[in-house]
Amino acid sequence: MATFKIGFMSSTCPDFSMREVVSACQKYGFQSFDPRINWGHGHGIEPDAPASQIREARHMAEDAGVDIPCIATGISVAVPGGPERIAVIDEMKRVVDLCRLVGAPYMRIFGRGKDDLTEDVRVALASETLAEAAAALKGADVQVLLETHDRFRAARMVGRVLDEVDAPELAALWDTMHTVAVGESIEESFRLLGPKRIKHVHTRDLHLTRKEDGEIVSEYCDDYGKGNFPLREIDQLLAEAGFAGTLSLERIFKPGDPDHDADGFLRAHGAGMRSVHQAG
Repeated sequence: MATFKIGFMSSTCPDFSMREVVSACQKYGFQSFDPRINWGHGHGIEPDAPASQIREARHMAEDAGVDIPCIATGISVAVPGGPERIAVIDEMKRVVDLCRLVGAPYMRIFGRGKDDLTEDVRVALASETLAEAAAALKGADVQVLLETHDRFRAARMVGRVLDEVDAPELAALWDTMHTVAVGESIEESFRLLGPKRIKHVHTRDLHLTRKEDGEIVSEYCDDYGKGNFPLREIDQLLAEAGFAGTLSLERIFKPGDPDHDADGFLRAHGAGMRSVHQAG
């Protein structure tokens, strides 16, 4: 069994400063960190932050051997042409500048789109936006990763966009929870996304229950590796495809939450993730 780099998103520790992030990586065996931007997190890696602050964060991470592989944005791309699409692409350009400054090869975006869109229209809008973005970002050495999330939770949706645009500037971020939740098998999701197009993975462990009507109900498992989510099966698929990216822990906690022990959370999950993803 191959071993993978493991990391966590800033949404697991929203109040941590960059120094605290690096310390947690060193103490609990993580190799990478993904900053979620524009959510008021404590890491300080933001598009409007001073360049000196971003460079300091980068050097702090590099000195500790911690990667910053992916800047997580909330940008949505299933938008119509005109001013709205121009604004989206301009925002993507700003994030690409941030990626280059901090040394991140990827930026995460969402599909989303208005509630009343059909699947075909939603896919067409996202594809048009990302085709324009790919042309605008050509040569930037930063890939845009469309995540299996929200209205694009199914790998089927993300795969359709990737097939339509077919540009090296665009790839996939596989949030494994969402594709399982919509009823896709992991093998199906893997095939639809395309093994070589998966550059980054969001992970968490879950207790899954299938109801009589086929609906899949999930609850978080805080003892990572002890739920019934197919973590090891996903690892096997990734290993067979030669995946060289990071498995990044995602759970969302709000800044200032008095009930969230970020240090304890990362300590426990670091141990569990190592036992599952680095036991080979």
